[in-house]
Amino acid sequence: MKTRNILAAAMAAVVMCSCSMLTGTQSTNTTATTTSPVAATNAVSSGQTAGLALDQLYNSYKATGKLDMTNLQNLIYMAQLVNSCQQLKTNKSDKSYLTSFAKGLVVGSLNVTENNSYNVTNQLASVMSGTGTETLSTALTSALSQATQTATTKATNSLADAIAQAQNSQKVQNATATATTAVSNAANTASTVATQASSVASSISSAATGISSILSLFGGK
Repeated sequence: MKTRNILAAAMAAVVMCSCSMLTGTQSTNTTATTTSPVAATNAVSSGQTAGLALDQLYNSYKATGKLDMTNLQNLIYMAQLVNSCQQLKTNKSDKSYLTSFAKGLVVGSLNVTENNSYNVTNQLASVMSGTGTETLSTALTSALSQATQTATTKATNSLADAIAQAQNSQKVQNATATATTAVSNAANTASTVATQASSVASSISSAATGISSILSLFGGK
């Protein structure tokens, strides 16, 4: 069940990245000087989503001492972070928008406080501008798509083998254990594919470096 949830989240992230590429491209040419009430609300919402994604990435960073972008879940959370920062990149010079986004970060994250929220916001804007959200979205979409397809295929084939074993041997318990192991192996295979995908996506590596510098602000490395 956990693996299925991960795969479902990965598929959603692929769609999210693809859609955000169009949104980000259309809005890049606009320069915001003031923030309307609606825009401010959207900024808070985006900041909250970014805060949640940062916390998930920080959990991994804290456990391993680095931001491992060969990890399928980290790819998913990075995609969520990039998507939530599309308008942040566009409005990086709009102090009102940045303030609203920073407020959202505090709401969404257990690690972002009122004291460091504006610093985190500015660093996020810098990372997204330096890497290019459209380029990063493309790289993440490719990595997630390959990892998801491979994991899904491996899991389906492995479960089919396990079912056949149950039918032939009448040992359902053993077959279930085999299926569980097979699904776990499929998840590991997905990580391997993600490794290969991310190795050719320099933008992912560049973004990971930038995000790692932000995560280091939270301490506990």
